[in-house]
Amino acid sequence: MSMKRPVIAAVLVCASSLVAIAQIRPDNRGDKDASIFGVDWSKGEAPLVGESREAAAKRLLGYTPDPDKYPIRRTPWDKKPYFGGVFWPSDVELARAPVPLETVYKKGPEIQARRESIALATWTNGFSRPMFNCVPSRIVEGNTAGPISTQVVHGPGLMAVFPEAGNYRLIRIDSAPRNTARKPSYMGDALAHWEADTLVVETTNFKDGMWLGGPAGNRPPQTASDALRVVERWSIPDGRMLEYRVTVYDDKMLTGPWTGPTLRMGRMRNDAVIEAQPCFEDPVLVKMEEEYQAKQKEKAQ
Repeated sequence: MSMKRPVIAAVLVCASSLVAIAQIRPDNRGDKDASIFGVDWSKGEAPLVGESREAAAKRLLGYTPDPDKYPIRRTPWDKKPYFGGVFWPSDVELARAPVPLETVYKKGPEIQARRESIALATWTNGFSRPMFNCVPSRIVEGNTAGPISTQVVHGPGLMAVFPEAGNYRLIRIDSAPRNTARKPSYMGDALAHWEADTLVVETTNFKDGMWLGGPAGNRPPQTASDALRVVERWSIPDGRMLEYRVTVYDDKMLTGPWTGPTLRMGRMRNDAVIEAQPCFEDPVLVKMEEEYQAKQKEKAQ
């Protein structure tokens, strides 16, 4: 058996403190002032030197946006807010989800069986997770990088989101119709439009069985169907912050739409960069997976 797995996933499973340790380093240019943790956020542009993720989260939650002091940058092509930059961390909840996602799942044996059957491999196994198979697992957060950094590249008609240790995604910003001939994919087909200064992104055409949330105890993964539709709202309250919220629709699996938490991310200096994290086979995890599956077959005999 051969599986593709990101090495960074093993780090993420351990603890957020290890994630920070893995990133405290200069970028490839050798410029310490351009590294993710090597800049001074007190000047209004980046995290404090040596600041932990927990301290950053506390600071972001206590921050009051001031667009007069920190003006919103606007694009020269349409005068809309400019989303380009590196943001860290990417999982600070400014407001919680109104209700837990699990509360809007349909009930019944057919739904339960579907949630178990379309999950990746053996979902009760800690190693059979989307991230260990190079499959996006942060769909309900727009595939941002969670406790680490997210880089956004924003140009005319297009926005690209690059999570550190994750799968990039492309968001088309125009009024042209969707390409209905495209095959379903892990990232779906993202098309955006503006509502005043808020960028509204609607993504459809996902592969069947994507995870919206992982298993908990005996509860199977919070999987979606091929009817999944994700609507995101991106906004810039001032030049230092980005805020984000998502609503999930799935007529086959959910009783109605579910709105997730409001996330707030801090913009870092213009020359900040993210580190590339290629996805390749981890022989240690492959061996652990094979041993686990062998034991499962022995129990079934």
